Amino acid sequence: MGDDVSWSVDELIEGNVLRRSFRIHRSVGQVPGTVWIPVARSKPGALVLLGHGGSGDRHSSRITSMAARLNSAGIAAAAIDGPFHGERVKPRLSNSEYQARIAADGIDAVLDRMAGDWVATCDVLTDAGIAERANLGYFGLSMGTRFGLASAVALAPGVRCAVFGKFGTQSSPDMNPALQAPARALDAASRISIPILFHLQWHDEVFPRAGQLELFDAFASSVKELHGFAGGHAPHTGPISRCLAGLHRPPSSGLKVPSPSQQTRSARATEELLCLERAHLLRPVHGTVSRASHRRGPALGGVGYDAVRRAPRCAAKPVSPPTSRTYSPPRR
Repeated sequence: MGDDVSWSVDELIEGNVLRRSFRIHRSVGQVPGTVWIPVARSKPGALVLLGHGGSGDRHSSRITSMAARLNSAGIAAAAIDGPFHGERVKPRLSNSEYQARIAADGIDAVLDRMAGDWVATCDVLTDAGIAERANLGYFGLSMGTRFGLASAVALAPGVRCAVFGKFGTQSSPDMNPALQAPARALDAASRISIPILFHLQWHDEVFPRAGQLELFDAFASSVKELHGFAGGHAPHTGPISRCLAGLHRPPSSGLKVPSPSQQTRSARATEELLCLERAHLLRPVHGTVSRASHRRGPALGGVGYDAVRRAPRCAAKPVSPPTSRTYSPPRR
């Protein structure tokens, strides 16, 4: 029998999206969550799982912005509060406080628990007729990647694409050392063979570049992209918007620079949404991907993707970029 769940009353947002909060009652604790569903959708469909960053929650601006963008494309989105975040703990904890709580429980135990929370969430939303269990995407940066790696493995083969980044096998001295689990992160990455978009801040002071590149190279995906942007862990938004404005147009059309207000509103979500557009993973295509096409990790369970977009897996050996850009790793 599945976990018990309680639902809130539906809220209509801007006339075209239903926001529904829920609370799953698991034996290991309660899981507060929210799902955003396009009103026009009449049957179960694609669902993207949104993992928030450290000291955030499921209603953080990055999460709600991404949910709105997905909803506009007819895709449902769901987010749950991370361990010792949001409605799981009162009052709100500082970085050092929530890290100490995770360290006290043990990082492996917390990773397993969060992966189980996401599995329970997908089961609940599937049973409710909202999601297709075999048609999932995952998006999460920083702490969202920390917990997303184990979750993507636990949800396989249902997760068809993922956006990770701003996280790696190394961290700054300011972070609690008990949260370090590089071997587990690399092992999880080696089991993930779905198309990946990885967001790298080139001068990240929280998770150094070398550790992020090591994690990127560990993914077993034959289709993966690393997008590098100048700046630290919390970057200025302008370069991201300027870069991505051109990625949505043919090269010959030129690069249109958004206004400062447009940059502020859109830059924190646009680059991650690119993964869903490029990989075509939320739109089934004819044919399947054979096990041989992925050297490691689970098969995709008969769900196909555009074979034209395959690329050989290779190590990332970039040079430092003068400005924000998309990086395509060299062939070995």
